[in-house]
Amino acid sequence: MSVRLTAIAVGSLIAGICLGAWASSIRTGRSTKAKPKKSPNVSEAVLFQGVWWALEQAGRLLRAATQVYDQGDIATGVALAMLAREELGRSRLLLEAGTKVHLGEQLSVDDLRKRLANHIDKQRHGALSVTMEFEPGSKLHKAALSRFKSKVGSDEWKRASKVIDGAAADIERRQPSQRHQDRMSATYVDLADDGAGWLRPTDFDPGTARRSIEDAANDYSVAWDRYRDEMLAVPGIERAIPEAAFVRAHKPPGVVLPAPSRIRLTPVADA
Repeated sequence: MSVRLTAIAVGSLIAGICLGAWASSIRTGRSTKAKPKKSPNVSEAVLFQGVWWALEQAGRLLRAATQVYDQGDIATGVALAMLAREELGRSRLLLEAGTKVHLGEQLSVDDLRKRLANHIDKQRHGALSVTMEFEPGSKLHKAALSRFKSKVGSDEWKRASKVIDGAAADIERRQPSQRHQDRMSATYVDLADDGAGWLRPTDFDPGTARRSIEDAANDYSVAWDRYRDEMLAVPGIERAIPEAAFVRAHKPPGVVLPAPSRIRLTPVADA
């Protein structure tokens, strides 16, 4: 009985203290709720180092993507290649952030994480080129032939260029979402829209898979070539690569950008 009374007494004492503190806060106008702690700012050096680490990871993922594709696991190859694209996009987003901080902008840890959280946005920034297919007889194919045959700057050349440029802009607009969806389709089993069956990564179209991995490897090659030591050491390279001085100055020790990987002409049969 004494133990139970002691517990009640201690509970009453704690409740009294809490009520007293609450009443005091009412009188003084102060809130008892702790203010959220502001996250620290990220330095220019850390951001530019992140450019390198994210680019290195993109190369590692692409190397793994080509390896598993060559072994016959087509879907997993696509999933890894799309993740590599996201890391390539992360590298470019960090480059943008580092440049802004260099110019005086402040960027907190929380704000940076928000900027890097959107998968589709990373896919958008990870696209360094647009691949177009010219199906024989199509409007795009005819426009390409017309531009090739016509004089540069002529009305015919301008009309054909308008068709081609419009198609390229449409692809550029759609491909970040499509690539994100490809990553999801190549990774997860999902219920079909009609509810009558399942969509499996092993059903991923082989032709689409091959193009996806090759296009990712091509875009990584562009970034890899820009940041090679031989390229960054070229006198006056800043005229061609404005960020060269920043990334050169903040290259982390130990970073190794894997050479671009290529897939074989024909993968082995999927087991």
